[in-house]
Amino acid sequence: CVVHVDIDCFFVQAELLDKPELKGKAVAVYQHEDILSVSYEARELGIRRHDVTSEVREKLPEVVLQSVPVEEGTTKVSYEKYLRLSQHVFSIVKQHVPKAIIEKSGMDEAFIDLSDYISFVEGALPAANANVDQLIFGGSDDVIFSTEEEQIIRMGNICQILRDDIKLKTGLIVSMGLGSNKLVTKIASSRFKPDCQTVVLPRFHKRLMQDVPLQRIPQYKTKCAPIRELLEQQLKLATAKDVLDHIQEINNEAGAQAGLVDWLHQVCIGNDLSPVKVTPPPKSLSVSMTLTPIDSTNLQQLQRIVEYLTSNLATRLAFDEQEFERKVTSLCIRFRFVDHKEMKSANIPTANLSQQCGNESFVMKLLEMLISSGKPHLPWKLRWCGLFCTKFVKTPKNVISQFFGSSAHATSQQQPNYPSRSPVKKTPIPTPIKKQSQKKGIGSAQPSMLNFFNKQADK
Repeated sequence: CVVHVDIDCFFVQAELLDKPELKGKAVAVYQHEDILSVSYEARELGIRRHDVTSEVREKLPEVVLQSVPVEEGTTKVSYEKYLRLSQHVFSIVKQHVPKAIIEKSGMDEAFIDLSDYISFVEGALPAANANVDQLIFGGSDDVIFSTEEEQIIRMGNICQILRDDIKLKTGLIVSMGLGSNKLVTKIASSRFKPDCQTVVLPRFHKRLMQDVPLQRIPQYKTKCAPIRELLEQQLKLATAKDVLDHIQEINNEAGAQAGLVDWLHQVCIGNDLSPVKVTPPPKSLSVSMTLTPIDSTNLQQLQRIVEYLTSNLATRLAFDEQEFERKVTSLCIRFRFVDHKEMKSANIPTANLSQQCGNESFVMKLLEMLISSGKPHLPWKLRWCGLFCTKFVKTPKNVISQFFGSSAHATSQQQPNYPSRSPVKKTPIPTPIKKQSQKKGIGSAQPSMLNFFNKQADK
């Protein structure tokens, strides 16, 4: 039982939290002339991702173009606000289903395997179609559901609680796809956006996939690269249904690529055996800058560069420590001088690096290492500098203090204390969600999942 979580037009929603007066208007968020996210109002005007901002301004001046934030005093973009929101969303998910397998595939989407959870709460959740706030793709009132299908539909009750809680605590609207594998849930979550959850039962996999463009099938472009010319140019195929209608012809022409044809055939009927895997932590963390050459005598400018890099690294380390429960034990500073092809570096063993990065004495230590690395008594110019962390150790958990700490309900209501280099505007609390009429047993104000399970256990 798999769920695909997709935060609708994530970057736009994040900007609207800070500028609610733009709600309902055509808005697009861009970076370096490239549009990253488009509101549904802007999509109705024909704006799409990766459109060029200058062309949009010329053709549709009424569209509000909002830039990704830029670091003060630089031209470098900052994703800190978006990263903060993303981690808040998925911390809420983890609070409700702490033992579920979560595979993040970006800041705004993830797959969740709820198979073990469904088995754990068998009989505790309301009946299969008690949750009326979801769409069962291909279903109807006279459909008799199998046991597997009942389990998938029951996931809808968990997903509704998650979506309501995410909206209440962050102000973000989330769409979800529910099904038996990653492929169909990803397709389903985008089928009826925004603010919707869609269930796809195994018997309707093929029907869901038939009008999906080949270009939108995950991994199609990379896996099928050797046969794309055959499919798109020679046979003029455009959708999954086209592939199924010409599968024999494809097999005859593909020759040695029979394995790729078999994979394509399976995904076109909605079969996907790839498991949901826990997202592994990155093997390294780094920040770097390519510079307009800075003279060795310009100590003030050199210090500003080091301060900027350490400040950015400190923020990233704090986020990393919060999410992956580990600490960095060593730091490497690397740099290049003008007229020198080789890269110089120096390792700095240290403890509590995320705290030291903001320390003035630590900044001066790095600056001293940088200056002393140049040729003695000879002028030099710095053209690139970076800080790299590659060694990590797990942080110990204080199990007893966690056990006797705040209650599960209080924990589920508390926003994680994420790091910040500058004051962040408080997320406005949205007005209560007006739910559709619901059957007995599903109230408009849902409890946290932990409290829900505790009540069922008491019964």
